[in-house]
Amino acid sequence: MKPGRVILMGAGPGDPDLLTRQAMRALLSADVLLLDELVPPDIAELAPRARVLRVGKRGGCRSTPQPFIQRLMRRYALQGRTVVRVKGGEALMFGRAGEEIAFLEAAGIEVELVNGISAGMAAAAALGISLTHRDHCHGVSFVTAHTQDGAPPDWRALAQSRTTLVVYMGMRRIGDVAAGLLAHLPASTPAAVVQWASTPREARLVTRLGRLAGEAERFDLTLLCVNADQTGAALAAEPDLAASAYRIGMWYWEVEDFPATMHGGFGHVDEVWVASDFVREAIARHTGLPVVTVPPPLPQAAAPTTLTRGDLGLPEDRPVVLFSFDYLSTAERKNPLGAVEAFRRAFAPDEGPVLVIKSINSDKRVGDAERLRLRVAGEPDVILMDEYLSAAARDALVQHCDAYLSLHRSEGLGLTIAEAMAYGKPVVATGYSGNLQFMTPENSFLVPWTATTVPEHCEPYPVGTRWADPDLDAAAAALRTVVDDPALATARGQRAAYDIREHHSPAVAGERIAARLTEIRAELPRLVWRSRVRRARSLATRALRR
Repeated sequence: MKPGRVILMGAGPGDPDLLTRQAMRALLSADVLLLDELVPPDIAELAPRARVLRVGKRGGCRSTPQPFIQRLMRRYALQGRTVVRVKGGEALMFGRAGEEIAFLEAAGIEVELVNGISAGMAAAAALGISLTHRDHCHGVSFVTAHTQDGAPPDWRALAQSRTTLVVYMGMRRIGDVAAGLLAHLPASTPAAVVQWASTPREARLVTRLGRLAGEAERFDLTLLCVNADQTGAALAAEPDLAASAYRIGMWYWEVEDFPATMHGGFGHVDEVWVASDFVREAIARHTGLPVVTVPPPLPQAAAPTTLTRGDLGLPEDRPVVLFSFDYLSTAERKNPLGAVEAFRRAFAPDEGPVLVIKSINSDKRVGDAERLRLRVAGEPDVILMDEYLSAAARDALVQHCDAYLSLHRSEGLGLTIAEAMAYGKPVVATGYSGNLQFMTPENSFLVPWTATTVPEHCEPYPVGTRWADPDLDAAAAALRTVVDDPALATARGQRAAYDIREHHSPAVAGERIAARLTEIRAELPRLVWRSRVRRARSLATRALRR
């Protein structure tokens, strides 16, 4: 049998649009495709008849041994097949192509070379930097951050070469690279770092060599407390955060479906933390990244207030039921109209109890605010308190209420509910969504619900997503119980305060966070490798759907 051939192909830095026409022809001809770790997985879609084998190699992680890769190429080529060995960037730069060529030629196998755009070139293009500007240098040197035996390059000779230095595989050695060069170059020497050049994850830092040495003293993990749709913008504003080995996004969401408009955040993080199991289930179905429930500390009871009910404009001698919400969180989701209706079904006008609805940002949702005002216009026992309060006044409002009501249709967590529970207040709330992270039948009055869907004009929540329609009669009965059976209400409130204090304090939350960070650090190289693969697959899947 006549031997086949092996094509050593450079796939460029990551953007499929940077593939050469020669590379496209090579992919179409492939019977077997050997993909390097840094090659985007969607490259395989361009080789429709090829058997795809991933032979990932990444520093600090478990890698496919080089001799095994060479034997694979030889075996398939001797079977008469066309083997395309796809490398990231340029095939002939730092990719061990020399060893592979010698091995294959010794076996009598034809080798063809297909060039690709080097990551160093793509990084320079991203920065708009000329690598051979005649006013500053007379050449360019491409070097790797370490030699085969792990020793550093000869930084002194490189510094004296008066060339632009392009350092590959240096992200984990930024401090060593900067320190080595600082021994021979001024601290003011311009320096730049580019990671994942030409890809959606591209991150850049333009600085000076002296500052770059300090930049290495960064944490290995970054926790981005920014929601999914803002993560990319946050990293663009603070690109130095991209140099950490592992990025975690702390994301909040409030309904069962996590829409595609939020999925771009997956490309910027290695793991997602969420405040409740409800949010975890919503997000996890859309990604292969780890999505971990890491509840934050819940509000804790403050010292007794010195403000009186009179100071807050509350009646001194009537039971007060409180509900607080922000119009920007959408009135349809928070459901103040449902709270008014349940309260009215529970108590006749002037029977005694008063419903206080505390809100903010009504000026930004005028239509919703006007609907609520019209609904309560004839209600003598409903007080609308639409204003920002000081922290002391806000705490006093919760301390002076007798019960808290939340007939929400969905919550990501429910901080105002937790705040009332921390003060030992009996809480009547929809028994659905993120608030069940800390609410139980033993510490609350949970309201049954039936499923309904998100209507139009409830952005950012997707139309048609399931959420709850709380049973207003059951809510009214629970409110009635709170007023008519104060012993039971007090017992539930005391249990609520205990649970918030003992199970959701800053100390307990800190222990959970520390435990997860310890797990991550114990497996950091493996987690980083798996995260990159998952994210690449996710990006490829979304690209194919478009």
